[in-house]
Amino acid sequence: MDILENLPRELSIKILGYLRGPKTLSRCTLLSRTWNSLANDEVIWRNMCGLRWSRMKHIKHDLHPRVDYTSLAGSLTVKEIKGVLAVRKVDITGLFDKSDLISKLVSTLPKHSPPQQGIIWRSKWKASFIVAELDAKRVILTKEELCGVNWLIRFKQWPPEQESMYAKFNPDYTYESAMIAPGHSMKWRFYANDVQVESYPELVVSRNKDWSFSMQNGHAILYST
Repeated sequence: MDILENLPRELSIKILGYLRGPKTLSRCTLLSRTWNSLANDEVIWRNMCGLRWSRMKHIKHDLHPRVDYTSLAGSLTVKEIKGVLAVRKVDITGLFDKSDLISKLVSTLPKHSPPQQGIIWRSKWKASFIVAELDAKRVILTKEELCGVNWLIRFKQWPPEQESMYAKFNPDYTYESAMIAPGHSMKWRFYANDVQVESYPELVVSRNKDWSFSMQNGHAILYST
């Protein structure tokens, strides 16, 4: 430990980068102030996010939009703030000063974000890593998520060799599928936290190990791709 503390910071960070797992890094923060600083370094956690998220679906290697950046606003660049707001679909027309962008960032935390009241984040990428892990358990779909990905549908009575068919939920609340005649569509709506197509039984949302979504009722199951 003493040897690592006396090394140049960049070299120490490189060595810590070989540690695998956020739990190991979190334990390192308890050893000393130096270790705490090193184990919270943005480079380490940005790389950790890249390694973890590369195996997951529907997430890009960017700062997570569901982080409460109140305690981190001063460490963000204008480009980073605009990037988070863009993912949140927040209109920033007429906002040019960084202070105005920060105010918009702090006030537009998306609904159903993981609870973060009272947390003082030390690293924007560590915060993104943790919030992403928590958000992966969320089973409430937003309209943007539902309509922004492609879906595959199959009926549960189909034989295993039967290929799934594509399905699409459009922003105008129409539903398309390969099983519907060309030029025709059905209507969809949110039913509480579930999704309903026409008057068919509601589709209950769940999450998969790769962070993709599934929706199913007694007859069919849909997978996000």
